[in-house]
Amino acid sequence: DGWNEEDFRDDPNAFCQWSGISCYSDLTDNSNKELQNEIVSINLSDNGLVGTLPQDIWDLPHLLKLDLRNNPDLTVEFSQIQNALKLEHLMISNTIIPSFNNLSKVKSLTELHITDCALEGNIPQEILKITTLQGLYSNFNNFKGPIPTEIGKLTALTELFLHENKLSGNLPSQISNLTNLQILALSLNSLSGQISDNIFSNMKSLEILALQQAPSDTKGGGFEGPLPTLAQLPMLTEVYLQNNNFNGPINPNFMFSAPKDETVTIDIRDNQLTGPIPQSLDSFQRLNIYLAGNKINDMPGEFCQKTYWMSGDVADNDCDAILCPIGQWSTTGRATQDESCRTCGESSLYFGATQCLDDPDSAILSALKSFYTDMGGNQWTRSDGWLNNADFCSWYGIICDDNSPHNIVQILLSDNRLSGTLNQDFYGHFNKLQALDLSNNFLQFNFYGIDQATELMYLNLESIGLNSWNDIGGLTSTKIRKLYLTSNRLKEPIPDILYDITTLVELTISHNSITGNIKQNIG
Repeated sequence: DGWNEEDFRDDPNAFCQWSGISCYSDLTDNSNKELQNEIVSINLSDNGLVGTLPQDIWDLPHLLKLDLRNNPDLTVEFSQIQNALKLEHLMISNTIIPSFNNLSKVKSLTELHITDCALEGNIPQEILKITTLQGLYSNFNNFKGPIPTEIGKLTALTELFLHENKLSGNLPSQISNLTNLQILALSLNSLSGQISDNIFSNMKSLEILALQQAPSDTKGGGFEGPLPTLAQLPMLTEVYLQNNNFNGPINPNFMFSAPKDETVTIDIRDNQLTGPIPQSLDSFQRLNIYLAGNKINDMPGEFCQKTYWMSGDVADNDCDAILCPIGQWSTTGRATQDESCRTCGESSLYFGATQCLDDPDSAILSALKSFYTDMGGNQWTRSDGWLNNADFCSWYGIICDDNSPHNIVQILLSDNRLSGTLNQDFYGHFNKLQALDLSNNFLQFNFYGIDQATELMYLNLESIGLNSWNDIGGLTSTKIRKLYLTSNRLKEPIPDILYDITTLVELTISHNSITGNIKQNIG
Protein backbone atom coordinates (compact mmCIF):
# COMPACT_ATOMS: atom_id res chain seq x y z
CA ASP A 1 0.00 0.00 0.00
CA GLY A 2 2.94 2.33 0.51
CA TRP A 3 4.22 2.02 -3.07
CA ASN A 4 4.53 5.18 -5.08
CA GLU A 5 3.31 3.32 -8.16
CA GLU A 6 0.71 0.54 -7.88
CA ASP A 7 -1.21 0.41 -11.15
CA PHE A 8 -0.94 -3.41 -11.14
CA ARG A 9 -4.36 -3.37 -9.50
CA ASP A 10 -6.06 -2.15 -12.66
CA ASP A 11 -5.61 -5.45 -14.47
CA PRO A 12 -3.53 -8.11 -12.68
CA ASN A 13 -3.25 -10.16 -15.90
CA ALA A 14 -1.80 -7.32 -17.98
CA PHE A 15 1.51 -7.26 -16.07
CA CYS A 16 3.43 -5.94 -19.07
CA GLN A 17 1.48 -2.70 -18.60
CA TRP A 18 2.29 -2.34 -14.91
CA SER A 19 4.49 0.53 -13.87
CA GLY A 20 8.15 -0.51 -13.79
CA ILE A 21 7.64 -3.71 -15.79
CA SER A 22 9.11 -4.10 -19.28
CA CYS A 23 8.48 -7.11 -21.48
CA TYR A 24 10.11 -8.24 -24.69
CA SER A 25 7.03 -7.18 -26.61
CA ASP A 26 7.61 -3.61 -25.35
CA LEU A 27 11.19 -3.45 -26.56
CA THR A 28 11.35 -4.88 -30.09
CA ASP A 29 9.31 -6.61 -32.73
CA ASN A 30 10.75 -9.88 -31.58
CA SER A 31 10.14 -12.64 -34.07
CA ASN A 32 10.59 -15.32 -31.44
CA LYS A 33 7.00 -15.75 -30.28
CA GLU A 34 7.96 -17.75 -27.21
CA LEU A 35 9.49 -14.60 -25.72
CA GLN A 36 6.42 -12.46 -26.22
CA ASN A 37 5.21 -11.02 -22.89
CA GLU A 38 8.18 -12.39 -20.99
CA ILE A 39 9.44 -9.92 -18.38
CA VAL A 40 12.87 -8.59 -19.26
CA SER A 41 13.21 -5.69 -16.79
CA ILE A 42 11.78 -4.56 -13.45
CA ASN A 43 12.41 -1.02 -12.25
CA LEU A 44 10.87 -0.21 -8.88
CA SER A 45 13.55 2.22 -7.70
CA ASP A 46 12.52 5.01 -5.29
CA ASN A 47 9.18 3.32 -4.84
CA GLY A 48 8.69 2.92 -1.09
CA LEU A 49 9.11 -0.87 -1.04
CA VAL A 50 9.26 -2.47 2.43
CA GLY A 51 9.72 -5.99 3.76
CA THR A 52 11.75 -8.78 2.18
CA LEU A 53 12.04 -9.31 -1.56
CA PRO A 54 10.18 -12.55 -2.50
CA GLN A 55 12.64 -15.20 -3.64
CA ASP A 56 10.47 -16.25 -6.56
CA ILE A 57 11.49 -13.00 -8.28
CA TRP A 58 14.60 -14.92 -9.30
CA ASP A 59 12.44 -17.50 -11.08
CA LEU A 60 11.58 -15.13 -13.94
CA PRO A 61 13.33 -17.00 -16.77
CA HIS A 62 14.20 -14.03 -18.99
CA LEU A 63 14.82 -11.28 -16.44
CA LEU A 64 17.85 -9.25 -17.52
CA LYS A 65 17.61 -6.22 -15.24
CA LEU A 66 16.32 -5.67 -11.69
CA ASP A 67 16.47 -2.12 -10.32
CA LEU A 68 15.37 -1.72 -6.70
CA ARG A 69 17.59 1.20 -5.75
CA ASN A 70 16.64 3.66 -3.02
CA ASN A 71 14.14 1.53 -1.15
CA PRO A 72 15.86 1.75 2.26
CA ASP A 73 13.30 -0.44 4.06
CA LEU A 74 13.56 -3.31 1.57
CA THR A 75 15.60 -6.41 2.48
CA VAL A 76 17.23 -8.23 -0.44
CA GLU A 77 18.39 -11.85 -0.12
CA PHE A 78 19.91 -14.23 -2.66
CA SER A 79 19.00 -17.75 -1.53
CA GLN A 80 17.42 -18.59 -4.91
CA ILE A 81 19.32 -16.25 -7.19
CA GLN A 82 20.88 -19.17 -9.06
CA ASN A 83 17.50 -19.47 -10.82
CA ALA A 84 18.00 -16.06 -12.46
CA LEU A 85 19.76 -17.60 -15.41
CA LYS A 86 19.88 -14.46 -17.55
CA LEU A 87 20.19 -11.70 -14.95
CA GLU A 88 22.84 -9.18 -16.05
CA HIS A 89 22.06 -5.95 -14.17
CA LEU A 90 21.33 -5.92 -10.42
CA MET A 91 20.82 -2.50 -8.83
CA ILE A 92 20.13 -2.66 -5.12
CA SER A 93 21.88 0.43 -3.76
CA ASN A 94 20.36 1.91 -0.58
CA THR A 95 18.56 -1.28 0.44
CA ILE A 96 19.21 -3.77 3.26
CA ILE A 97 21.54 -6.65 2.34
CA PRO A 98 21.99 -9.06 5.28
CA SER A 99 24.31 -11.40 3.40
CA PHE A 100 25.88 -11.98 0.00
CA ASN A 101 25.65 -15.76 0.29
CA ASN A 102 24.85 -17.44 -3.06
CA LEU A 103 25.31 -14.23 -5.07
CA SER A 104 28.20 -15.76 -7.00
CA LYS A 105 25.86 -18.48 -8.27
CA VAL A 106 24.34 -16.08 -10.79
CA LYS A 107 26.38 -16.78 -13.92
CA SER A 108 25.53 -13.87 -16.19
CA LEU A 109 25.81 -10.82 -13.90
CA THR A 110 27.71 -7.92 -15.47
CA GLU A 111 26.60 -4.95 -13.34
CA LEU A 112 26.19 -4.76 -9.54
CA HIS A 113 25.14 -1.62 -7.63
CA ILE A 114 25.44 -1.85 -3.83
CA THR A 115 26.18 1.78 -2.94
CA ASP A 116 25.02 3.24 0.40
CA CYS A 117 23.91 -0.05 1.96
CA ALA A 118 25.75 0.37 5.30
CA LEU A 119 27.87 -2.66 4.45
CA GLU A 120 30.66 -3.49 6.91
CA GLY A 121 33.61 -5.82 7.24
CA ASN A 122 35.87 -6.95 4.42
CA ILE A 123 34.80 -6.90 0.79
CA PRO A 124 32.81 -10.16 0.47
CA GLN A 125 34.47 -13.05 -1.35
CA GLU A 126 31.11 -13.84 -2.96
CA ILE A 127 31.42 -10.64 -4.98
CA LEU A 128 35.02 -11.37 -5.94
CA LYS A 129 33.95 -14.70 -7.45
CA ILE A 130 31.66 -13.07 -10.03
CA THR A 131 34.19 -12.97 -12.86
CA THR A 132 31.56 -11.80 -15.37
CA LEU A 133 31.26 -8.40 -13.65
CA GLN A 134 31.95 -5.39 -15.83
CA GLY A 135 30.74 -2.75 -13.39
CA LEU A 136 30.97 -2.84 -9.57
CA TYR A 137 29.57 0.16 -7.69
CA SER A 138 30.00 0.10 -3.91
CA ASN A 139 30.42 3.69 -2.76
CA PHE A 140 29.53 5.13 0.67
CA ASN A 141 29.76 1.89 2.61
CA ASN A 142 31.96 0.86 5.53
CA PHE A 143 34.09 -1.86 3.98
CA LYS A 144 37.39 -2.00 5.83
CA GLY A 145 40.72 -3.76 5.66
CA PRO A 146 42.91 -4.12 2.58
CA ILE A 147 41.58 -4.49 -0.92
CA PRO A 148 41.63 -8.29 -1.39
CA THR A 149 44.14 -9.67 -3.86
CA GLU A 150 41.25 -11.58 -5.44
CA ILE A 151 40.17 -8.28 -7.02
CA GLY A 152 42.62 -9.20 -9.77
CA LYS A 153 40.33 -12.03 -10.89
CA LEU A 154 37.62 -9.60 -12.03
CA THR A 155 39.35 -9.06 -15.35
CA ALA A 156 36.13 -8.11 -17.18
CA LEU A 157 35.69 -4.96 -15.05
CA THR A 158 35.48 -1.69 -16.92
CA GLU A 159 34.27 0.41 -13.96
CA LEU A 160 35.26 -0.11 -10.31
CA PHE A 161 33.82 2.26 -7.70
CA LEU A 162 34.78 1.82 -4.03
CA HIS A 163 34.61 5.52 -3.15
CA GLU A 164 34.33 6.53 0.52
CA ASN A 165 34.68 3.28 2.41
CA LYS A 166 37.24 2.52 5.14
CA LEU A 167 39.66 0.49 3.07
CA SER A 168 43.30 0.56 4.17
CA GLY A 169 46.73 -0.67 3.20
CA ASN A 170 48.55 -0.63 -0.12
CA LEU A 171 47.07 -1.08 -3.56
CA PRO A 172 47.42 -4.81 -4.29
CA SER A 173 49.64 -5.54 -7.28
CA GLN A 174 46.89 -7.82 -8.62
CA ILE A 175 44.84 -4.75 -9.53
CA SER A 176 47.14 -4.46 -12.54
CA ASN A 177 45.28 -7.46 -14.00
CA LEU A 178 42.23 -5.24 -14.61
CA THR A 179 43.37 -4.27 -18.07
CA ASN A 180 39.86 -3.38 -19.28
CA LEU A 181 39.26 -0.70 -16.66
CA GLN A 182 37.98 2.65 -17.87
CA ILE A 183 37.19 4.11 -14.42
CA LEU A 184 39.00 3.34 -11.16
CA ALA A 185 37.58 5.22 -8.16
CA LEU A 186 39.12 4.32 -4.79
CA SER A 187 38.95 7.82 -3.34
CA LEU A 188 38.24 8.83 0.28
CA ASN A 189 39.51 5.66 1.90
CA SER A 190 42.55 5.13 4.11
CA LEU A 191 44.79 3.61 1.47
CA SER A 192 48.50 4.25 1.80
CA GLY A 193 51.97 3.34 0.61
CA GLN A 194 53.80 4.07 -2.62
CA ILE A 195 52.30 3.53 -6.06
CA SER A 196 54.40 1.86 -8.72
CA ASP A 197 53.84 2.92 -12.32
CA ASN A 198 53.68 -0.73 -13.25
CA ILE A 199 50.37 -1.09 -11.48
CA PHE A 200 48.60 1.03 -14.11
CA SER A 201 50.79 0.56 -17.18
CA ASN A 202 48.61 -2.13 -18.79
CA MET A 203 45.33 -0.26 -18.30
CA LYS A 204 45.33 1.18 -21.81
CA SER A 205 41.60 1.99 -21.65
CA LEU A 206 41.73 3.88 -18.35
CA GLU A 207 39.99 7.27 -18.62
CA ILE A 208 39.41 8.29 -14.98
CA LEU A 209 41.68 7.62 -11.99
CA ALA A 210 40.43 8.81 -8.57
CA LEU A 211 42.65 8.15 -5.54
CA GLN A 212 42.19 11.42 -3.66
CA GLN A 213 41.81 11.90 0.06
CA ALA A 214 39.61 14.50 1.74
CA PRO A 215 41.26 17.61 3.24
CA SER A 216 41.64 17.37 7.02
CA ASP A 217 40.99 13.66 6.61
CA THR A 218 40.43 11.98 9.97
CA LYS A 219 40.69 8.50 8.45
CA GLY A 220 44.46 8.68 8.15
CA GLY A 221 46.40 7.05 5.38
CA GLY A 222 47.36 8.72 2.14
CA PHE A 223 49.70 7.62 -0.63
CA GLU A 224 53.31 8.71 -0.45
CA GLY A 225 56.53 8.65 -2.40
CA PRO A 226 57.01 9.88 -5.98
CA LEU A 227 53.99 10.91 -7.99
CA PRO A 228 53.25 8.09 -10.48
CA THR A 229 54.03 9.22 -14.02
CA LEU A 230 50.96 7.58 -15.63
CA ALA A 231 52.92 7.90 -18.84
CA GLN A 232 51.58 4.86 -20.70
CA LEU A 233 47.83 5.58 -20.57
CA PRO A 234 46.62 6.97 -23.91
CA MET A 235 42.95 7.41 -22.87
CA LEU A 236 43.47 9.06 -19.47
CA THR A 237 41.66 12.42 -19.21
CA GLU A 238 40.83 12.78 -15.48
CA VAL A 239 43.27 12.26 -12.60
CA TYR A 240 42.40 13.01 -8.95
CA LEU A 241 45.32 12.52 -6.54
CA GLN A 242 44.84 15.50 -4.22
CA ASN A 243 45.35 15.51 -0.45
CA ASN A 244 47.84 12.67 -0.37
CA ASN A 245 51.52 12.74 0.61
CA PHE A 246 53.22 12.43 -2.77
CA ASN A 247 56.58 14.14 -2.68
CA GLY A 248 59.49 15.15 -4.86
CA PRO A 249 59.39 16.69 -8.35
CA ILE A 250 56.80 16.02 -11.03
CA ASN A 251 58.34 13.72 -13.62
CA PRO A 252 58.71 15.33 -17.08
CA ASN A 253 57.00 12.24 -18.53
CA PHE A 254 53.92 12.76 -16.37
CA MET A 255 50.79 11.99 -18.45
CA PHE A 256 53.02 11.63 -21.53
CA SER A 257 50.55 9.54 -23.58
CA ALA A 258 47.34 11.30 -22.53
CA PRO A 259 45.23 12.94 -25.25
CA LYS A 260 46.68 16.35 -26.08
CA ASP A 261 43.69 17.85 -27.92
CA GLU A 262 40.99 16.83 -25.43
CA THR A 263 40.09 18.49 -22.12
CA VAL A 264 42.33 16.89 -19.47
CA THR A 265 41.84 17.47 -15.74
CA ILE A 266 44.65 16.83 -13.24
CA ASP A 267 44.14 17.54 -9.53
CA ILE A 268 47.28 17.07 -7.44
CA ARG A 269 46.65 19.79 -4.85
CA ASP A 270 47.83 19.55 -1.27
CA ASN A 271 50.60 17.03 -1.61
CA GLN A 272 54.30 17.66 -0.94
CA LEU A 273 55.43 18.06 -4.53
CA THR A 274 58.52 20.18 -5.13
CA GLY A 275 60.35 21.93 -7.95
CA PRO A 276 58.98 23.42 -11.18
CA ILE A 277 55.93 22.52 -13.23
CA PRO A 278 57.33 20.43 -16.12
CA GLN A 279 57.70 22.23 -19.44
CA SER A 280 56.45 19.05 -21.14
CA LEU A 281 52.86 19.86 -20.12
CA ASP A 282 52.93 22.61 -22.74
CA SER A 283 51.81 20.00 -25.30
CA PHE A 284 48.30 19.92 -23.77
CA GLN A 285 45.83 22.25 -25.46
CA ARG A 286 42.98 22.18 -22.90
CA LEU A 287 44.46 21.43 -19.52
CA ASN A 288 42.89 22.00 -16.12
CA ILE A 289 45.68 21.40 -13.62
CA TYR A 290 45.25 22.10 -9.91
CA LEU A 291 48.53 22.37 -7.99
CA ALA A 292 47.94 24.62 -4.97
CA GLY A 293 49.23 23.54 -1.59
CA ASN A 294 52.53 22.07 -2.83
CA LYS A 295 56.07 23.50 -2.94
CA ILE A 296 56.14 24.57 -6.57
CA ASN A 297 58.92 27.09 -7.17
CA ASP A 298 58.75 27.79 -10.91
CA MET A 299 56.33 27.85 -13.83
CA PRO A 300 57.19 28.08 -17.55
CA GLY A 301 56.16 31.46 -18.95
CA GLU A 302 54.70 29.76 -22.03
CA PHE A 303 51.82 28.54 -19.88
CA CYS A 304 50.53 32.12 -19.65
CA GLN A 305 49.62 31.92 -23.35
CA LYS A 306 47.51 28.79 -22.96
CA THR A 307 44.19 30.61 -23.22
CA TYR A 308 42.14 27.39 -23.18
CA TRP A 309 43.72 26.14 -19.97
CA MET A 310 41.85 26.21 -16.65
CA SER A 311 38.50 26.27 -18.48
CA GLY A 312 39.54 29.51 -20.19
CA ASP A 313 40.60 31.34 -17.02
CA VAL A 314 44.15 31.75 -18.36
CA ALA A 315 42.76 34.03 -21.08
CA ASP A 316 41.61 36.44 -18.36
CA ASN A 317 44.18 35.96 -15.60
CA ASP A 318 47.32 34.72 -17.39
CA CYS A 319 49.47 32.42 -15.24
CA ASP A 320 47.67 33.52 -12.06
CA ALA A 321 44.83 31.27 -13.22
CA ILE A 322 47.16 28.30 -12.75
CA LEU A 323 48.85 29.36 -9.51
CA CYS A 324 49.21 32.60 -7.60
CA PRO A 325 52.82 33.79 -7.92
CA ILE A 326 55.30 33.74 -5.07
CA GLY A 327 54.34 36.42 -2.52
CA GLN A 328 50.60 36.28 -3.32
CA TRP A 329 47.72 34.09 -2.22
CA SER A 330 44.02 33.24 -2.63
CA THR A 331 41.72 30.72 -0.97
CA THR A 332 42.17 28.33 -3.92
CA GLY A 333 45.82 29.19 -4.59
CA ARG A 334 44.91 30.61 -7.99
CA ALA A 335 42.95 33.43 -9.61
CA THR A 336 39.38 32.75 -10.67
CA GLN A 337 36.47 34.80 -11.97
CA ASP A 338 35.42 35.39 -8.35
CA GLU A 339 38.77 35.91 -6.64
CA SER A 340 42.10 37.46 -7.61
CA CYS A 341 45.49 36.68 -6.13
CA ARG A 342 46.31 39.10 -3.29
CA THR A 343 49.63 40.30 -2.00
CA CYS A 344 50.89 38.61 1.15
CA GLY A 345 53.38 40.50 3.27
CA GLU A 346 55.03 37.36 4.56
CA SER A 347 56.17 36.53 1.01
CA SER A 348 55.52 32.83 0.60
CA LEU A 349 58.40 30.87 -0.89
CA TYR A 350 56.19 28.94 -3.29
CA PHE A 351 53.54 29.35 -5.97
CA GLY A 352 49.91 28.66 -5.08
CA ALA A 353 49.65 29.80 -1.46
CA THR A 354 46.18 29.32 0.05
CA GLN A 355 46.87 31.17 3.30
CA CYS A 356 48.60 34.36 4.38
CA LEU A 357 49.47 34.96 8.01
CA ASP A 358 49.50 38.73 7.42
CA ASP A 359 45.91 38.78 6.14
CA PRO A 360 43.26 38.83 8.91
CA ASP A 361 40.84 36.84 6.76
CA SER A 362 43.26 34.05 5.89
CA ALA A 363 42.80 31.99 9.06
CA ILE A 364 39.00 32.35 8.92
CA LEU A 365 38.90 31.30 5.27
CA SER A 366 41.06 28.30 6.04
CA ALA A 367 38.81 27.33 8.98
CA LEU A 368 35.68 27.66 6.84
CA LYS A 369 37.28 25.57 4.11
CA SER A 370 38.00 22.82 6.66
CA PHE A 371 34.45 23.10 8.04
CA TYR A 372 33.01 22.77 4.53
CA THR A 373 35.07 19.65 3.88
CA ASP A 374 34.50 18.07 7.31
CA MET A 375 30.75 18.62 6.97
CA GLY A 376 30.46 17.09 3.48
CA GLY A 377 29.97 20.43 1.73
CA ASN A 378 29.73 18.91 -1.75
CA GLN A 379 26.48 17.23 -0.61
CA TRP A 380 24.87 20.31 0.95
CA THR A 381 21.45 21.40 -0.23
CA ARG A 382 22.72 24.98 -0.47
CA SER A 383 26.33 26.13 -0.59
CA ASP A 384 26.02 29.45 -2.41
CA GLY A 385 29.36 31.21 -2.45
CA TRP A 386 31.26 28.63 -0.38
CA LEU A 387 34.91 28.44 -1.48
CA ASN A 388 34.11 30.37 -4.67
CA ASN A 389 35.34 33.75 -3.42
CA ALA A 390 37.12 35.37 -0.48
CA ASP A 391 34.08 37.35 0.70
CA PHE A 392 32.90 34.79 3.23
CA CYS A 393 30.25 37.22 4.50
CA SER A 394 28.39 36.56 1.23
CA TRP A 395 28.40 32.77 1.66
CA TYR A 396 25.14 30.99 2.39
CA GLY A 397 24.46 30.73 6.12
CA ILE A 398 27.27 33.09 7.15
CA ILE A 399 26.34 36.41 8.77
CA CYS A 400 29.03 38.95 9.70
CA ASP A 401 29.09 41.93 12.02
CA ASP A 402 28.05 45.03 10.04
CA ASN A 403 30.57 47.14 11.92
CA SER A 404 33.41 44.60 11.78
CA PRO A 405 33.16 42.45 8.64
CA HIS A 406 36.10 40.26 9.69
CA ASN A 407 33.94 38.85 12.51
CA ILE A 408 31.40 36.11 11.84
CA VAL A 409 28.51 36.41 14.30
CA GLN A 410 26.09 33.78 12.99
CA ILE A 411 26.41 30.43 11.21
CA LEU A 412 22.94 29.20 10.23
CA LEU A 413 22.96 25.91 8.30
CA SER A 414 19.86 24.14 9.54
CA ASP A 415 18.41 21.30 7.44
CA ASN A 416 21.18 21.52 4.84
CA ARG A 417 22.41 17.90 4.61
CA LEU A 418 25.52 18.49 6.68
CA SER A 419 27.23 15.28 7.80
CA GLY A 420 30.55 14.51 9.42
CA THR A 421 32.56 15.33 12.51
CA LEU A 422 32.99 18.88 13.76
CA ASN A 423 36.69 19.66 14.17
CA GLN A 424 37.63 20.38 17.78
CA ASP A 425 39.48 23.53 16.68
CA PHE A 426 36.33 24.98 15.12
CA TYR A 427 35.30 27.35 17.91
CA GLY A 428 38.73 28.91 18.30
CA HIS A 429 38.42 30.53 14.87
CA PHE A 430 35.03 32.08 15.60
CA ASN A 431 35.34 33.67 19.02
CA LYS A 432 32.82 36.40 18.09
CA LEU A 433 30.16 33.87 17.13
CA GLN A 434 26.77 34.64 18.71
CA ALA A 435 24.49 32.09 17.02
CA LEU A 436 25.13 28.58 15.70
CA ASP A 437 22.31 26.57 14.13
CA LEU A 438 23.20 23.09 12.84
CA SER A 439 19.79 21.52 13.52
CA ASN A 440 18.24 18.81 11.34
CA ASN A 441 21.52 17.51 10.03
CA PHE A 442 23.39 14.33 11.00
CA LEU A 443 26.64 15.14 12.76
CA GLN A 444 29.23 13.70 15.09
CA PHE A 445 29.06 16.69 17.43
CA ASN A 446 30.90 17.36 20.66
CA PHE A 447 31.13 20.39 22.91
CA TYR A 448 34.89 20.25 23.35
CA GLY A 449 36.37 23.72 22.84
CA ILE A 450 33.03 25.51 22.88
CA ASP A 451 34.29 27.62 25.80
CA GLN A 452 36.31 29.56 23.20
CA ALA A 453 33.07 30.88 21.66
CA THR A 454 32.72 33.35 24.50
CA GLU A 455 30.04 35.47 22.78
CA LEU A 456 27.74 32.53 21.94
CA MET A 457 24.12 33.18 22.94
CA TYR A 458 22.10 30.82 20.70
CA LEU A 459 22.86 27.15 19.98
CA ASN A 460 20.44 24.90 18.08
CA LEU A 461 21.41 21.24 17.85
CA GLU A 462 17.97 19.67 17.42
CA SER A 463 17.84 16.41 15.44
CA ILE A 464 21.55 16.00 14.73
CA GLY A 465 22.11 12.60 16.39
CA LEU A 466 23.77 14.08 19.52
CA ASN A 467 24.48 11.24 21.95
CA SER A 468 26.72 12.69 24.66
CA TRP A 469 26.75 15.50 27.21
CA ASN A 470 30.56 15.45 27.30
CA ASP A 471 32.19 18.88 27.68
CA ILE A 472 28.84 20.72 27.70
CA GLY A 473 30.21 22.52 30.76
CA GLY A 474 32.18 24.69 28.36
CA LEU A 475 28.98 26.66 27.85
CA THR A 476 29.50 28.21 31.27
CA SER A 477 32.21 30.35 29.66
CA THR A 478 29.80 31.66 27.02
CA LYS A 479 26.79 33.97 27.09
CA ILE A 480 24.40 31.18 26.11
CA ARG A 481 20.72 32.08 26.52
CA LYS A 482 18.93 29.62 24.24
CA LEU A 483 19.94 25.96 23.94
CA TYR A 484 17.92 23.48 21.84
CA LEU A 485 18.74 19.76 22.11
CA THR A 486 15.37 18.22 21.21
CA SER A 487 15.08 14.93 19.26
CA ASN A 488 18.55 13.53 19.79
CA ARG A 489 20.01 10.37 21.34
CA LEU A 490 20.92 11.64 24.78
CA LYS A 491 20.48 8.88 27.39
CA GLU A 492 22.36 9.79 30.56
CA PRO A 493 20.99 12.06 33.30
CA ILE A 494 21.27 15.81 32.88
CA PRO A 495 24.79 16.68 34.08
CA ASP A 496 25.08 18.88 37.15
CA ILE A 497 27.12 21.45 35.25
CA LEU A 498 24.09 22.29 33.11
CA TYR A 499 22.37 23.67 36.23
CA ASP A 500 25.24 26.10 36.66
CA ILE A 501 24.69 27.91 33.36
CA THR A 502 23.06 30.97 34.90
CA THR A 503 22.68 32.86 31.60
CA LEU A 504 20.35 30.20 30.17
CA VAL A 505 16.74 31.32 29.75
CA GLU A 506 15.45 28.70 27.29
CA LEU A 507 16.29 24.97 27.15
CA THR A 508 14.58 22.19 25.21
CA ILE A 509 15.59 18.55 25.71
CA SER A 510 12.40 16.62 24.85
CA HIS A 511 12.37 13.51 22.66
CA ASN A 512 15.58 12.05 24.04
CA SER A 513 16.04 9.03 26.34
CA ILE A 514 17.33 10.97 29.31
CA THR A 515 17.27 9.10 32.61
CA GLY A 516 17.03 10.36 36.18
CA ASN A 517 15.12 13.27 37.63
CA ILE A 518 15.27 16.98 36.87
CA LYS A 519 16.58 18.84 39.90
CA GLN A 520 14.49 21.55 41.50
CA ASN A 521 17.17 24.20 41.12
CA ILE A 522 16.99 24.21 37.31
CA GLY A 523 16.30 27.73 36.15
